[in-house]
Amino acid sequence: MLDFDRRVPAVPEALAAVRELEETVAARERQFGPDDPRTVGSRLRLAEAYEELDDVGGEGDLDVLAEAALAGAVDSRIRTLGAEHPDTLSPRYDLAVLRLRRAVQDGLAGQDDIIAEFRSIAEAAARELGSAHPMTLAVRSRLAAHCPEPERSDLRARVTRGWEEVLAEREQHLGPDDPRTLDAMQRLVAQYRDERGADARRLAQRLTAGWGRVAAAAARDLGPVHPRTAMLRDRHLRLVDAWVAPGTGARLFEELAADHVRLLGPDHPRTLRVQLELLRSWKGLPGFATAETVASAERLLDRFRDVLGPDHDDFRMLRHHLMSQRLSEGRVDAAFALKRRYPSPSDEEEPRAGGHHGVV
Repeated sequence: MLDFDRRVPAVPEALAAVRELEETVAARERQFGPDDPRTVGSRLRLAEAYEELDDVGGEGDLDVLAEAALAGAVDSRIRTLGAEHPDTLSPRYDLAVLRLRRAVQDGLAGQDDIIAEFRSIAEAAARELGSAHPMTLAVRSRLAAHCPEPERSDLRARVTRGWEEVLAEREQHLGPDDPRTLDAMQRLVAQYRDERGADARRLAQRLTAGWGRVAAAAARDLGPVHPRTAMLRDRHLRLVDAWVAPGTGARLFEELAADHVRLLGPDHPRTLRVQLELLRSWKGLPGFATAETVASAERLLDRFRDVLGPDHDDFRMLRHHLMSQRLSEGRVDAAFALKRRYPSPSDEEEPRAGGHHGVV
């Protein structure tokens, strides 16, 4: 999806954020105690920072550290708020998701206990928040993917009924084109898709029309290439491609890119971001791009470097995709030749996280 706010931090930046949060947690625990909301909030942010560092290539047992930070926050919330308080249920759920992912990836024991924790969270969320609350529906949906029949079918039916209730309520109170209404509609489409295909198609067409009206209103009020308008147009055209006119998404996105070039100019950072998304989402880069697309991307790489700078996220992303394309073609030497031709300061030194962290 097109996102003008997206940033992918380099490893040194993500590592610095982890170190700062580790120090913050330690300082707040000394000053306020382990269960103070300020300490717990910092622990939760630290867990997120460990996972972000893991995502960008940091080394070390970052998933273990993230789990320990989350577990500490959960323990504090249970002591101060109780196990079934809504502010406890959310990190309990995040912790269960992380533990299940680690258990599946690493073949760890205890998966049945984690599934039992999902079951406990789902039951508590239904009692505290209601059977049609998005938190309850998220936990039940996750649980359904890991439990046997007939429980699985029963949970899926409950989730579907829950999203039907949410959608009806939001349409009544927020209106049919409110983004929160459309979000509920999209989730219900996903629920219908496997077993109620005709219902899914009908609802998806309503969803597509709704986002089309929202995008048109944004274009009228903000202009056709305002960041919000562009992201809404992107969302709408993806739905058109998926449900209304398959195969038209690339052409519609090319029109969005052409509008950016015409109204903002070829060197505007948002124009370059849109062109990068065109290559990634619609032109098969990396791995499935035509020779014409690869040649176009290689020409753009010079512009990305000259306009954005060699350490900009979008320059590094386009370079990475072009290297991956060459690797997919078996051209290993050409891939690393491209990296040498277009160096980035982040190539020189990428400090790694590993072993020196202590969860505080």
